[in-house]
Amino acid sequence: MDRIAVISDIHANLPALRAVLADIDRRNIRRIFCLGDLVGKGPHPSEAVDLVRERCEVVLQGNWDHKMTLPPENEEWVWQLWGQPLLGDARLDYLRGLPFSHDFYWSGRKARLLHASPTSVYDRIRLKATEAEKMAMFDNTPLTVDWLGRKGEAPDLVLYGDIHMAYALPLENRFLVNVGSVGLPLDENPLAAYVVLEGLLHGEESSAFSVQIVRIPYDRDEALREAAVTGMPRREKFVRDVTRAK
Repeated sequence: MDRIAVISDIHANLPALRAVLADIDRRNIRRIFCLGDLVGKGPHPSEAVDLVRERCEVVLQGNWDHKMTLPPENEEWVWQLWGQPLLGDARLDYLRGLPFSHDFYWSGRKARLLHASPTSVYDRIRLKATEAEKMAMFDNTPLTVDWLGRKGEAPDLVLYGDIHMAYALPLENRFLVNVGSVGLPLDENPLAAYVVLEGLLHGEESSAFSVQIVRIPYDRDEALREAAVTGMPRREKFVRDVTRAK
């Protein structure tokens, strides 16, 4: 049986990322997939990119990763103005080149990883979305192309991030999983979130698999202290998101 840890939405929160990676190591999980949003909103974008790049086998581009590579247009684009000099050209090129999606077999299931949706890293499918909107997560689009490039084939197991709320939902013999957020969970739970998949990687025959949502405590006070000393923009929003979970 293979195991994969799937993480997402780190948002430059280094204490949370280190806590999640330590838990993954304790479980002796060797494969880590990341669904994007390494940067934005938090105090340590460069360190987050370096650590994800070092530890993760698959990394997708999130909306904040894409946004950080765009040229600042005015003073309102404070994250680019602040973050781009810290990241430097090499890291920005890495974020710019991250893939949109990733397909693979998982215990006979046609699995697909996305950041937000099959149409865009900016199109958000919330927990309260309609069933039709959730079913559309299994569609092929010009950005995903056909599953594994096989004409007419679509995924039946989709994992995504973006909304910072972990859940697993069966939908007409398909499965939709949100892996939650490492750095900024928004479900009134202060614990960092990620998912563990158990099954057979590249296994084309139908067999048992499981999806486990994991929640991990981390030192939120350390994250807030580091935010205070880095001079990051809009720190009050980061403080509010980190502390509002009870």
